[in-house]
Formats: sequence, C-alpha cells, structure tokens
Amino acid sequence: MKLKSLKDLPQEHNYALAIGNFDGIHLGHQFVLNNLVEKSNKRNLKSILLTFNPHPREILNPSDFKLISSYEEKRKVIESLKMDYYIELAFNRDFSTLSPQEFLSEYIFVGKNLEFILLGHDFSFGSNKTGGKKELEEYISSQNLKVEVQSSTSRKVNEVAISSTQIRELISSGNIKKVGQLLGRKFSLSGIIVKGDGRGRKIGFPTANIELPENQLIPENGVYISKVRCTDRTY
Repeated sequence: MKLKSLKDLPQEHNYALAIGNFDGIHLGHQFVLNNLVEKSNKRNLKSILLTFNPHPREILNPSDFKLISSYEEKRKVIESLKMDYYIELAFNRDFSTLSPQEFLSEYIFVGKNLEFILLGHDFSFGSNKTGGKKELEEYISSQNLKVEVQSSTSRKVNEVAISSTQIRELISSGNIKKVGQLLGRKFSLSGIIVKGDGRGRKIGFPTANIELPENQLIPENGVYISKVRCTDRTY
C-alpha cells in the first residue's frame, strides 16, 4: 500500500523499514528488500520501503544522470516484492540541505512503532551524505530499535558486481543481455508511440517511434531484438 508519509502508518502495528533510492530495483536491491520482508515476518512486523521521487541526482546533478527504470516500473517491481507499505518522499533542493538529524526527526521518526531499520551497505543520508549507521544509532540510542547494515557480499552475478552504476554503463554500451541478468528481469522502456519521419516504411519495414521521458537512460544506438506490448497484445 502506498502512503504519503510515515505519519500515515496505522498505529496498531510495529514496523521494519528500508530507506534508499533503489533505482532500477536490481537483484542487489531485491536481496535487501526480500531480506526485510523475511525479517519482518519473523518478528511479526509490517515492512516499509521509503524512497525518493525524483531521484536526488535528478535535482543535484541533472546533466549527468538518467533513470534505469521509470518510476512506474519501479513501483510495479516493488509491488511484486510483497512490501506492506511504500512511501515516496518528494525530493528537492531544500530537502537536500537537511542535516542527518533533521532528516531523521522530520521524516523517519514521525512514524511510531519502528522496531527495525535495514540499510544497504552504501546507504547515506542528510546534507552531503554525512549520515550513516553511526549517526542513526546515536540518534536512537535511547530507543528500543535495531539497526542492521546489509552486507555487500551478495551483490554479484557471475562475479559481476551488481550496482546501479554498473547497470548504467552496460545499458549505455548496449549490453542488454547482461543488464537483464543484473536486474533479474528483461530491460524495458515505456513511452507513447509518435509519428516519425517515415523512413522505415519506404524500405518495407514500418516502425513504431516511441517518445521517452528525458530522464530515461536508453541503450547505445543499434538494432535490438525486442518484444513490444501494446494494450493486451505482444509483438
């Protein structure tokens, strides 16, 4: 279930929380979130994923950043992971100036009954990424709340490290097969079909021109085998 804030959580439950950008929801991300769901079930907790929209880098460094997956696709993958709650915080310039303590007090611990927080091994928060596990544990030192950092050792496929940076490089170079292996699903693009120049029709190969969001990362120019889904049909 999608919520606007941790303030909106039902008070009758206790909760386990994961925080991060999770661009692409690749296998490394899925491992962290599946681990959260598993630990939540063992502790009789409800699981929460808290993430950001837009991605912080779209605000802080827009000229050098493209999304691996659209926000719509990201939500669909998250739904498949059986998280109980999903929260997207609106990220902007003002948000980026929050200190770690301000971020925790204004956005995390406004929710009651948090019992467990799981962090990715490279997670940081607050202005200039100055907050991490240490700052979080200092903030909650008087509370009965457990913090765990997920090990990075599971984030490999065939000895290839799984990271959003690595996946971006593979998409840009056109290695879509390897991208699919690291995502745990086929790479996809979604957009609206628009009128093109008609060059394909002149040589006997009509094409569908897709208008994509400006923030979408696309593969290197080339010819790719693809499946196209339009309404209820796949081509």
